[in-house]
Amino acid sequence: DKVALDHYSPGAAITLVPPTAVVRNLLVRGAPLVLPMSTVAAFLLGYFLLAACCSTAWIPGGLLVPMMCIGAAAGRLYGMLWHSILGPAPPFKAMPWVPELQPLLQALYPTPSPLPMEPGILAFAGCAAFLSGSGSLVMFVLVLLLEVTLEPFLIPVILISILSARSVTSLMKAHGLYHELMNVQSLPFLAETPHWRQSH
Repeated sequence: DKVALDHYSPGAAITLVPPTAVVRNLLVRGAPLVLPMSTVAAFLLGYFLLAACCSTAWIPGGLLVPMMCIGAAAGRLYGMLWHSILGPAPPFKAMPWVPELQPLLQALYPTPSPLPMEPGILAFAGCAAFLSGSGSLVMFVLVLLLEVTLEPFLIPVILISILSARSVTSLMKAHGLYHELMNVQSLPFLAETPHWRQSH
């Protein structure tokens, strides 16, 4: 099974693999330019349109992994744009407005290291934001992405993404995708408010 390849196709890494591998490839960290911007943008556009068409079909296919793919692709694209515009990050410096923290920061970080712009971290943020915003899911997304990463230092990134996405959907007074699909597919469900006859 060990085959030497003389070239690498980034488009195949996110189109010719199973959806779970697509999510894993989009969430990769440490290699910001492993997937070119044009490839991720074309994938995001095509996958979003296909997922929107397939989500209302009467075929059970699932929505969780497609929402993770769309969110991770959007977050990675934003991270790559940020990386290309801002370039490498400047070295870590102490906060000038809090000089009392200088000894603590020097004890914690004896050698200043650059903080890279990491598209993989923003892919996690995009995945969390899209899942929680479109599906009206909060705790499920937090637990799911913590189990995917197994890295607790990403909790603030995931929480900020989840809370900002839920705040935007609450301000828009929108329901989640699953709630709207019940109306689209004419599925029977209980109303949010009781019928006037039930109060007697």
